[in-house]
Amino acid sequence: MKKQYVSTLLLAIIVAVMPMILAANPTNTPSSSASEILTLRKEIGYPQWAVKQQIEGTFEMIVYVTESGEVSMVNFDASDLSPSLTRLMAEVSQKIYAHRFSSELAGQTIRIPFRFSLTK
Repeated sequence: MKKQYVSTLLLAIIVAVMPMILAANPTNTPSSSASEILTLRKEIGYPQWAVKQQIEGTFEMIVYVTESGEVSMVNFDASDLSPSLTRLMAEVSQKIYAHRFSSELAGQTIRIPFRFSLTK
């Protein structure tokens, strides 16, 4: 009797949890909001003038998106803020301001990391 109870309980748990697992992200593809951010990062790219000047660095843009999907403000968080990075950060910020975010990201604060490196 005890084995049958455990088996039934285990089956009930699996049946209860399975829909959540399948709905989470069955193909391991990025969510549409993550996909949108990846696409935006690709569009911004590594500006040629920055590559020529060998400007490298890492920073994170903090983007405040309105309910309509427009960018209301952009801040940054940089661990190694050097004067050479400010022009690059300004260009990235300008391109983010021009982007209109989807309804999934509307009304949110988004952190977008950027890493510009000449070596992979």
